[in-house]
Amino acid sequence: MDQLWVSDGTVTGTQMVVDLTSGSPNTTGATPSMLTVFNGRLYFRATDNVNGHQIWSTDGTALGTQMLKVINGPTGCDPDHLTVFGNSMYFVANNGSQGAELWVTDGTEAGTHIVKDIAPGPNTGSAPHLLTPYHNKLYFVANDGNTGNQLWVTDGTEAGTHILQPSNMGIAQYLTNTNSMAVYNDRLYFNAHYDNKGEELWAFDDTPSSVNEFYKEPPTITVYPNPVADILNVSISATSSEKYELEVFNVYGQKVLRVGECTGHFTLNTEKLAPGIYYISIANNGLYSSGRFVKE
Repeated sequence: MDQLWVSDGTVTGTQMVVDLTSGSPNTTGATPSMLTVFNGRLYFRATDNVNGHQIWSTDGTALGTQMLKVINGPTGCDPDHLTVFGNSMYFVANNGSQGAELWVTDGTEAGTHIVKDIAPGPNTGSAPHLLTPYHNKLYFVANDGNTGNQLWVTDGTEAGTHILQPSNMGIAQYLTNTNSMAVYNDRLYFNAHYDNKGEELWAFDDTPSSVNEFYKEPPTITVYPNPVADILNVSISATSSEKYELEVFNVYGQKVLRVGECTGHFTLNTEKLAPGIYYISIANNGLYSSGRFVKE
């Protein structure tokens, strides 16, 4: 049967933690999954064949293994997406009346509750997924039943849970079709569809102004002559007040040149570069663009 085991790396130190379905022989077992460390304990999804699939926790001993809370027993709440954020652990659960919604726990039964019924109605459920902590909030994708799968954000409270809607958008304009999120270099990246541009990569840095700046059209780079023997002219479609950091990379991804605070038009001396293909990258306040040239 499928049960939770523990090991110290030796044969003798490898053993079953507890048989959660000891009263139900000839079954598939507790089927533990989603092992997640939180507050010094190991939390996981499992069934005892009495209360359905619930969240359990353990300290590594049989006596120290217990169910967090019975939610929608005996059918089970089918917990999913266990995600630790701050002093809480968030997860998705179905209480049998509101459908799959976002829940939070502090590790106690009393401190385990739904965050918000995003899709009101009997057993509708917003099916939150892609739970991603970023700065002091948790971002995720959910469907409120009216606007489809959208990007949502929460601070852990019902009032602080809402669709992420940039301030320069109209009421019907949201970031849709998000199915991937990741935090990189202190920015949240995700794919989304907006304003008939198709599905593109988006990012923001969680500052008050970045929501608007986030949707600026990226600058374009024009280089000439191309191929180039020595002096390369570079033009950036930007106002004279905008300054960019420029970097040049070879085909192996190695940085061979860097110029800080470039403006709309300038020149680069490429005499010392070996013949081959090179890539230009510019960045300014979260906006990125690239170009390519050939060195003769």
